[in-house]
Amino acid sequence: MVAARSFPAELAQALSAAGGVDLFVYTALAILAGAVGELLVRLVMPGGAKNFAAPAGSHRFRDRVPRALRFVITRAIALLVFAVVAVVAGRLMFHSEEARILGRHILTAIVFARVIILFVQVCAAPGAPERRLMGLSEADARVFSRAGLFIAVATGLIGALRGFVSLAAGTGASGELARVVLAILLGAATITFFLWIRRPVADLIGRSMTAGSDSASAWGARVARRTITLYILLVLVDVTLKSLGALGLLGPAAAAGAGSTVFLLVLAPLAVAGLRLWASELDPGEQTPVVLGAFALVEGALIIGVAALLFVAWGIDPFGAPGATGLAAIVPRLMEAAIVVIVGVAVWRAVIGILGGPRRAAGDADPPAEHGEMGGAGNRMDTILPILRGTSLSLIALVTAFTALMALGVNVAPLLASAGVLGLAIGFGAQTLVADIISGLFYLYEDALRVGEYIETDAGGGAVEKISIRSATLRHPRGALITVPFSKMGTIKNNSRDWAVMKFSFRVPADTDVEMVRKLVKKVGEEMAQDLELKDAIIAPLKSQGAIGITGRSFEIGCKFTAVPGQQFGLRRHAFAMLQKALKEKGVTLAGQDIDFSQLAGSRPA
Repeated sequence: MVAARSFPAELAQALSAAGGVDLFVYTALAILAGAVGELLVRLVMPGGAKNFAAPAGSHRFRDRVPRALRFVITRAIALLVFAVVAVVAGRLMFHSEEARILGRHILTAIVFARVIILFVQVCAAPGAPERRLMGLSEADARVFSRAGLFIAVATGLIGALRGFVSLAAGTGASGELARVVLAILLGAATITFFLWIRRPVADLIGRSMTAGSDSASAWGARVARRTITLYILLVLVDVTLKSLGALGLLGPAAAAGAGSTVFLLVLAPLAVAGLRLWASELDPGEQTPVVLGAFALVEGALIIGVAALLFVAWGIDPFGAPGATGLAAIVPRLMEAAIVVIVGVAVWRAVIGILGGPRRAAGDADPPAEHGEMGGAGNRMDTILPILRGTSLSLIALVTAFTALMALGVNVAPLLASAGVLGLAIGFGAQTLVADIISGLFYLYEDALRVGEYIETDAGGGAVEKISIRSATLRHPRGALITVPFSKMGTIKNNSRDWAVMKFSFRVPADTDVEMVRKLVKKVGEEMAQDLELKDAIIAPLKSQGAIGITGRSFEIGCKFTAVPGQQFGLRRHAFAMLQKALKEKGVTLAGQDIDFSQLAGSRPA
C-alpha cells in the first residue's frame, strides 16, 4: 500500500528530472521526424498499391507469396528508416540521460507495435487477397486486422508505461508493484485479443488439420475449438510467472523463459496451420514430390526450431555442450531423433507425391451393382497404388524407427536379429499366408483384376472393392461382402474388361413382317447411338439378328449391342423402352406365352 502511494510522487520527480513537458514535445518531434522520413522513402520506393494489385483469379499461393514478400520488404525498409530517423532526432534533442532512456522506451514500444501491425497486414491482408498469406476469408481477415490493431496499440502503450515505471521507480517496491499491474494489463489485453479472433483461428486450425482428410474432420474440429482456451491458459501462466518474477519470488531467467515459452507455443500452431493450408491450396500440377517433400521439411524444421528455442529459453543447449550431464545430455539425442523423424515424414510426403493419394474418399465409392449387374471397367493404377503406398509406408516407418532408436543410443542389432528369427518362424507357420501373397503378386502382375471390376472366382463373385497384399474384397450384387484370399481364387472370369456384349430377344406374332421388325430395331439402335447421354457408352449399336427361333405361333427376334463394361444394363433398359414405343407405333404387339393343351386332350374322360 505504501509503495502504491509513493509511486505518483516518484513518477513526478522522474519526469521533472527528464525535462517535464519538454520531454513529451521532443518525443513528439522525434516521432514526427521519423514519420516524415518514412513517408519520403515510401514515395521514392516502387511499392505502391498498384504494384501489389493482381489480375482477377490470380490468388494462388505461388502468386501471393512474391507479392507478400515485396510488401514486407518495402514496409520493413520504411519502418527501419522511421526508427533510425526518430532515434537520431531524439538523441539530438534529448540532453539528459533520463530523457534518452524514456525516449528509447517510447520509440521501442512504437516500433514493436508497428511490427505487429505489419505482421497482421501481411498474414490477414484485409482488402488485399492477392497477397494474403493466411487462409482467411475477407470477413475473417477484417476481424483479425481489427484485433491486431487493438493488441498493437495496447502493447505499445504498456511498453511505453514500462519506460515510465523504470524511470520513476527503478527496482524499488513501487516499481515491482507497477510491473505486476502492467503484466496483468498486458495479459488482459492478450486474452481479449484471443477471444476476438477465436472464430477465425479455430476455423484456420480446423481446416489445416482436416485438409485432404475427411476422416479427421471431427477430431480436427474439436481440437480447433479448444485452441483459444489453451492460448488463454498459456497467457494466464505467463502473467502469473511474470508477476512472481516482478515481486522477486521467481528468478528473472525463469520468468523470461516462461514468456518465451508462451510466445513460441502460441505462434507454432498458427505457423504449422498456415503451411498446411498453403500446401493444400496448390494446384494438382504443382503438388510435385519435391514440393510436397519441401513443405514437410519446412514444417518439421519449424517444429524442431521451436523445440530448440524452448530448450534455449530454459538454459539447455539443444545440440549438446561438452561435459553435459542429466537432461542437458539427453536433449541432443532427442533432437537428433526428432530430425530423423522429420526427414522420414518428408520422404513419405514425397512418396505420396509420386504414388498419388487416394483417388476417392470412402463415402464417394460407387454404389453396389444392382442384382444381376456388373461393375464397370477398373483402373489399374487404383489397384496397384494402394498396395505400393502401404508397402512404402511400412518400409519408411521401419527405417525411420530404427534410425531414430540408433540416434537415441539404443543398440538395434538384437532387435534386427529377433525380427529375423520371428520372420523365419512366421514363414514356417504361415505357409498359406505366403501362398496368398505370392498368388496375389502374380494376379496383379498379370492384371487379372482391378478395383471396380466385376469378377467371378472359384470362391465367389462380385465387384472388386478393395485389394490388399493377401486378399481381394468383393461386393456381391445383393450386397454381401466377400473376402477371397488370392490362393483360393483359382480361375478368374472378368466381366468388366474392354467391352461387354448384351443379347436379348422378344417374340412377335407369326403374321408380323420380320424384315420390318429388323429395320425397326436398327432404327432404334441408330437413335440410341445419336443420343448425347447414351452414345459414349455404346461401342457397337443395337442391331437385330433376325428371327432366331419359332415358338408356337410366334417368331423370336434376337438383338444385341456392344457397350462399355458396366453400362450395358442401363442401355438395355433404354432399348426396351424405345423398342416398346416403336413397335406400338407400327401396330406390332408382343406375343405372349403359348400354352399347349394338346397333351390334355387324351386324358379327358370319355
